[in-house]
Amino acid sequence: MRKLGLIIVAAFSCSSSFSQGDFVRGYLISKNEDTLRGEVRYHPKKEIENYGKITFKDAVGGQKTYKPDQIKGYGGGGKHFISDKFNGEITFYRVHAVGKILLLEIMYDNYAPNEAPYKSEYFFSVRGDKEYTKLKENKAKKQMKEFMKDNPEFIKDLDDEKFDIDVLSKKVRQYDEWERSKK
Repeated sequence: MRKLGLIIVAAFSCSSSFSQGDFVRGYLISKNEDTLRGEVRYHPKKEIENYGKITFKDAVGGQKTYKPDQIKGYGGGGKHFISDKFNGEITFYRVHAVGKILLLEIMYDNYAPNEAPYKSEYFFSVRGDKEYTKLKENKAKKQMKEFMKDNPEFIKDLDDEKFDIDVLSKKVRQYDEWERSKK
């Protein structure tokens, strides 16, 4: 997982704007951890499709669709995904932050009546962990504080926020930058 995290950090430089189903500059991480540059099809209006498959166009125009069990990850348009198990099946997790803390999101179909058709769950792991820990939305700040307690100012800012994955992602990335600056 650590090696994959470094590959994702290196690939974070690929970004572009996109609309529904457009190809954007991106990358694919093969099973043997080779990073292939090309274009990926990203679906911003049908977000769930990005968690189940990826269409990749290589530099010579060859196009192929991959499922999560066929590659280690992909990214494009400022979004990055890794493949791993969720409830016994391989799927794509969206990477929100990578560093000391890896912050991930999974999206799946929600069949509950009178609710949104898709549901997201969030997970994290600390560098060196082999397993992901589920972030509980009503306890996410408390869970993160345990790993960020060496920066009280950061925790103070985190206390003022109600759960929002984008805000939490930003705080985790800021914390990681602060931690790297200490070295």
